[in-house]
Amino acid sequence: MLRLTQAGAIPVTCGAVLPELMKDWRRKEAGDFAKLLAEMVPNFQAIIEQYYKAQEVTKSEK
Repeated sequence: MLRLTQAGAIPVTCGAVLPELMKDWRRKEAGDFAKLLAEMVPNFQAIIEQYYKAQEVTKSEK
C-alpha cells in the first residue's frame, strides 16, 4: 500500500468503489451488487432491508 500512495494513488474502500461500479441501481445485476456490498459494508444491510420493506408496503397499498 505504501508504494501505491507514494506513487500518488488515493486508497479508497470497497464501500466507495462498489457503488461507483454499479452506477445505475436499475440494472439487472443490482441485486447481486447489493448482496456483495452488504457483506463488505454491514450497515448497508439495513438499507437493503428498509428498501425491501418499503417496496412491500407500496405493493400492499395498491
